[in-house]
Amino acid sequence: MAGGHPMTIGFQPNLLDDWHTNSPAPTRPPQVIGELGEVDSFVHYVYAMPFIHTPDAVRVRRAIEEIQSFNATRPLGARRLVVIDGPAHFGKTTLVLHTALAQARAVWAQEERQERSPHSIPWAYVNATSGGEGRSVAGAIAGFCHLPPPSSRPTLAQYLQQLAHTSKPMGLHTVFVDDIHALRSFGGRDARSLADSIKALVTGLPLTLVLAGIELRRHPLFVDNGRDRITAAQLLNRSHWVRLRPWPSHDEAGHIHEDWLRLIAHVSEYVALPRGHKQNRLHTRAAIDYLVSGVDGRPGTAIEWLLRAAAWAATNDKPLDRSALVATKPGAR
Repeated sequence: MAGGHPMTIGFQPNLLDDWHTNSPAPTRPPQVIGELGEVDSFVHYVYAMPFIHTPDAVRVRRAIEEIQSFNATRPLGARRLVVIDGPAHFGKTTLVLHTALAQARAVWAQEERQERSPHSIPWAYVNATSGGEGRSVAGAIAGFCHLPPPSSRPTLAQYLQQLAHTSKPMGLHTVFVDDIHALRSFGGRDARSLADSIKALVTGLPLTLVLAGIELRRHPLFVDNGRDRITAAQLLNRSHWVRLRPWPSHDEAGHIHEDWLRLIAHVSEYVALPRGHKQNRLHTRAAIDYLVSGVDGRPGTAIEWLLRAAAWAATNDKPLDRSALVATKPGAR
């Protein structure tokens, strides 16, 4: 990059401070230069593409808002949770974080108008791979909120008590536990402990829990395996499922499915390249067919691939077409 200085990661979801500093992507493309020169601005612009509102994004947002409303208005009912279940590389984390950031920004904007300080913490993010049992999940929530450890060797009960008494004053209403499938490998006692502790989070904290992971229908949290049937059944019954599945490549008439065409068109319309529109050939049948056949129905993979191809085309002064996709295919060397 220009100047030779390394760039830090712009947004790390498990860091509360990054939620405050994260800002929407630029909306104005660089000026077309007509020849290969300083292309960094084009690469930066491409990678900063705003969120794409796919049908799956709408489903995730509506599910979260529905359960948030349910939990807020039925104080004596069984609190419910949201489960986002889908294949790897689908974009589950991005879908949830888009809703989370939008809600957090709306809250903070209102607080600024009211000159309220410090800001509240509407959402917390935890990656389940950071620990193997429920205590570590609760501890990670407390850590995200910058809460001090409740004791020198905190227990799950102590973390739950701390969070139960501080969530409302902090304005914390939703917790996102990501990659919950990664806890599968602990099994046995740890799996039972995990199920019990997740249930304790659902019932013991005044907030909404959102879980996301891969193929969760077979996860110990929700499967009646004979050892933990009561907790698994309770969690399953309290869960609002959003099952994300690979997009079909073609429609019944054998044409490329319209969802893919809309997605590719959206990216193509956003992308800016040094030589202008003539350098962009994503609309060609060869490019579209190659992309759709190589992503296994995963829109998240497609978006990342398209952006890499666009950056490659800008950097190498090449057309953004099938050849650019070939050069940047996921897993290729």
